[in-house]
Amino acid sequence: MPLKDPEALRNYQNAYYRMRWATDPTYRAKQGAKQIKRRSGMNNEQKQAERDARRPYSRTYQRTRYWEDDAYREYHATRSRLRLKMRKQFLQSIVDEMKHGGCIYCKETTRECLDMHHIDLKEKRGSIAHYVSSFCSEITLREELAKVVCVCANCHRKLHAGLLDAEVAKRALQDWSMSQDPERGK
Repeated sequence: MPLKDPEALRNYQNAYYRMRWATDPTYRAKQGAKQIKRRSGMNNEQKQAERDARRPYSRTYQRTRYWEDDAYREYHATRSRLRLKMRKQFLQSIVDEMKHGGCIYCKETTRECLDMHHIDLKEKRGSIAHYVSSFCSEITLREELAKVVCVCANCHRKLHAGLLDAEVAKRALQDWSMSQDPERGK
């Protein structure tokens, strides 16, 4: 039975299309292709104007959604914690890669026993642990790792006390640098 009232017909069609969008993935794909085709006919200025028109609404919607929707806020917090955990694991894996060779003095290989020793304290910008826990960039962490050598906790204490030869650590750092960047050795 066709609907005579235009508003009732529009409501019916909107409900029908929303239902199809929610349940039929092929319909979503076709509609997405139509959107792309529609936008591909626009020039860059028109696309930018369309984005600018949506932007204030989108910002307001996201801000109010975060503060008013408890389920969304919990979802967002869970995702953020997961991303930070994965980021920390990634940075820690870079440090563990450096620790893989073990102590340069006694060849201790237990990861928990190994420390990073800065050869030149004047070049030290921060501790490696701080860089990992503060989620610095990978480049910054690798730059700081280029200034350190891996030693076990006992040898680290002996090195600072002057009981071990610091020249061994400097040579180990140079050897490691050359293995990472063969261009330097030329």
